[in-house]
Amino acid sequence: MVNRDFGKKVHYYRKRARITQGELGRQLGLSQVTIAHYETGRRFPKGKPLRELAQILGVSVDTLLGVETDAPSLPREFRVEELLDLLLEQPLEKGWQYLRTGRSENSWTAEDVFVHVLVPLMAMVGDRWARRELIISQEHVVSEKVRTLIDLLVTEEMEKRRIVPDKNRRWMGLCAPSEQHELVLYMCCQIMKLRGWDVRYLGMGVPLQDLRQMLGLYKPEMLVFSITMRENQNGLGAYLEALKGQLGNIRLLIGGRGWDGESGGTPGENIDYADTIESYIALVDKGETDERVVHYEE
Repeated sequence: MVNRDFGKKVHYYRKRARITQGELGRQLGLSQVTIAHYETGRRFPKGKPLRELAQILGVSVDTLLGVETDAPSLPREFRVEELLDLLLEQPLEKGWQYLRTGRSENSWTAEDVFVHVLVPLMAMVGDRWARRELIISQEHVVSEKVRTLIDLLVTEEMEKRRIVPDKNRRWMGLCAPSEQHELVLYMCCQIMKLRGWDVRYLGMGVPLQDLRQMLGLYKPEMLVFSITMRENQNGLGAYLEALKGQLGNIRLLIGGRGWDGESGGTPGENIDYADTIESYIALVDKGETDERVVHYEE
């Protein structure tokens, strides 16, 4: 008799192996949809596909079927909604412990947490605020706690991996003039730290003259602007126009749904584009792309 937890086990061991449903399907010669059906219990592999599935996941068939007495127990399901409720109602330590446990049980990297937990969580906060289920002060409380969680995650991972910044790989990030949303930009800053870059996070409200001085002193290889509100386009356009003669070979990234590329000048062709934080990660990993401007959603 097949164990009713078969699908949960496939999901757990796939996540532990850090394999996507699509990648697992390709290795088995199956579609991503079929793997999804396995994990929800709608379908079950037999014979050779079952043996190959177990081999790829690095476990025995008996473990997947739940017939081994010493098989590891499955982790409690991690829910973003539960983390949000903890951040709203409990001290930060409660949310940190819940997140840390979920990270350990699911073998998440800090970047996995950014993409699959914290970005969806902040989108959930925005939705609740739009439905008037949260007030603005609650949104601010959650935002500050999320920022602290980001710092804790990155500090822990950098210490574990003994990451030392490479002073020859310099990154700088800031918000567009008058922009008030910075958490996704802050995550991008931390992503670069985890890749060994030497970062300068300037945040919000940076005067043009100060930015000019920082560019001259620091000479970054990559410069990222964050913009989420359309009304801030003119300000960013003015900054880009003013910086034309100073950017040289700096790789410029413009992020956020507030920019359509039509306001103000752009300082040449060395501009990158992506539409999510996942796309930002992929762009950084790839180093070069045919799409040449960067958007990430907040």
